[in-house]
Order: sequence, then C-alpha cells, then structure tokens
Amino acid sequence: MRVWDLLEGKSDRLITTWPEARVGAAATLMEENDIGLLPVLGESRRLVGVISERDIARAVGRKGGEVGKLRVRDLMSTEVLTAHPQDPLKAAMEHMARRHVRHIPVIEADGRLVGILSQRDVLETALAVERSQAEAQRGDQLLDMVRGMGGASADEDEGDGSAQP
Repeated sequence: MRVWDLLEGKSDRLITTWPEARVGAAATLMEENDIGLLPVLGESRRLVGVISERDIARAVGRKGGEVGKLRVRDLMSTEVLTAHPQDPLKAAMEHMARRHVRHIPVIEADGRLVGILSQRDVLETALAVERSQAEAQRGDQLLDMVRGMGGASADEDEGDGSAQP
C-alpha cells in the first residue's frame, strides 16, 4: 500500500497557515477543525514548516499566556519529516515512529502540499482491512458449513417425517 492509497479516501480540503499568522489564530484553526498539526505555507504556497498542538503547549509552559500573540514563525518546526504520495505506507509509518511524530505532510516533488498522513488514518485503515478480512473469513466458514449440509435433498423429505424410497 502506498501513501496515496490512504489519502484517496480523505477530504481534499487542507487547513493551513502562514508564518506571519498569530499563534492564537493557528490554535483556533486547530480547535475548530479538530486537527493537531497545521502545515505552514510560504509565499510560493510551498511547505516551509509545521506547527503542532505540542509546539503551542510547550511554548505556553515556557512563556506563559502571551504565546497567542507570537507569530507562527516563532514556534514552527522547519525541519519537517515529509512523505511523497508514491512512498510505501509502511516506510512512512516507520519514519514517523522513529521520529515520534503523529502527523506528516505529504508533498509532491516540487514541494506542493497534497495531504497530511496521520497515525489515526493508518489505524483506521488497518482496522477496516482487518474487519473486511474477518467478514470474508466468516463468509467462507458459512459456505463450508452449507456445503457440509448438502447430503440431504428436498426429495428425501415430503414433510411427514418419513423418507420415500
């Protein structure tokens, strides 16, 4: 399975921010859209960094309540782990696990953002595949059971409990 296979089922709508936005506005975007990471796009609409809930929470711990007035560029990570749509999903997940990140931007070769891959997406896909396989297995078991009952035919039972010669 490739990264793109997982992104195909997701919305094309990407919530992003820019370096000069206020951290408070970025936090509001995250809360309103139930997301934990915002890609930060530069003037060329290419990925220049990311800001996460964790970045904001840590800054609050260090700097206090004034964090909302800071600019995104003050807190964003610029060394960003990314994936490409054609990358094997397993490789992308291994990189995420090694770097202890829950979300990674998916970009084309030219830096254009095409999606966000999250651990939740992978887990939901894995669960759906497992459910589908379990249902197929139950169907096979039922079919085998029906085939095993195939010894009796309709001609053998006339409804009065006696077999006809």
